[in-house]
Amino acid sequence: MRKPLGSFFFSVGLVLLVLFVFSDIAEQPQFGLFAGGAVCLILGTALWLTSPRPASGEPPARFRTVKKLMQRKKKA
Repeated sequence: MRKPLGSFFFSVGLVLLVLFVFSDIAEQPQFGLFAGGAVCLILGTALWLTSPRPASGEPPARFRTVKKLMQRKKKA
């Protein structure tokens, strides 16, 4: 659950930093955008990197119908 939340904060941080760059180009820098973007970027990176990896015990049950059909064709 932490990985999607981390990706969200990372994206918001990037958008805020881009907005800060545009405000700086317009010669009206908004340092709140920079601070908020930096905090969101750091928080998002931390959440994304510390999220637990899925257990690699059993393979996912995706395509189980296709696998069953393939096994039936091999037997026949």
